[in-house]
Amino acid sequence: MTSETDFLATRAALDRAARVAHLVVACDFDGTLSPFVSDPETSRLAPGAREALDALAACPSTTVLLVSGRDRSTLSRISEIPTESEATGIHLVGQHGSEWEGEPAALSEVEAALLAEVTAQLEAIALPHEGAFVEYKPSSAVLHVRSLPRAEDRERLLSLALEGPASLEGVFTTEGKSVLELAVREASKGAALQTFRERAGADAVVFFGDDVTDEKGFAVLGPAHGGSDLDVGVKVGDGPTAAAYRVASIDEVVASLRRLASARGVSQPD
Repeated sequence: MTSETDFLATRAALDRAARVAHLVVACDFDGTLSPFVSDPETSRLAPGAREALDALAACPSTTVLLVSGRDRSTLSRISEIPTESEATGIHLVGQHGSEWEGEPAALSEVEAALLAEVTAQLEAIALPHEGAFVEYKPSSAVLHVRSLPRAEDRERLLSLALEGPASLEGVFTTEGKSVLELAVREASKGAALQTFRERAGADAVVFFGDDVTDEKGFAVLGPAHGGSDLDVGVKVGDGPTAAAYRVASIDEVVASLRRLASARGVSQPD
């Protein structure tokens, strides 16, 4: 469990990162800035999250991005943040790093045919079970089983997907909390963070995430991966992680973002 010691260590690390010349601040969406809900289409930013992101984006030499498994169009709709970063200063990166601003995910004929096959197989797995469903993205399909009441049913459906469509050649698998995403194009949140670090010439990267899909982001932080010893990876909640720091909740993520914004020159009202 997270503790007061975790919180104080995280706050100290963020305070150090806040003093660098150019900072990248990246956040996952679901479970990090938005509570989990049974219907992913009803997800929304937690109270205060948008204001904290806007405040950070207004800071000098600060690059802000959301790095989500959602496609950019859906991420924009549910976060109510435009896809064009010039409007807000907030960059949206979708599908675990495969969708960038100005770089739509156009599939080849082979990729499109494979995605259709993967989608059909996932639909066949989900259809007989009320509460299970498939989410559709431009280059992937996602099996959701979180709403199934019995853990054994959730595990069985995920196993069927792993043994079936996930085993097809050319399919890239990302496992999350009661979700399984099967993509026809490889992507990585870690690669996204590295790209933004290079583009911005950043001196440090701060990344908040809660799920196993965020571990690739945590794994690229720090000098061992060409980063900075001032990089900060923050795991939201409990569980094993490559992140060096933790916070207990989404509320603490929002408070941390507010603290970073204040330290970099934009204070907010309580």
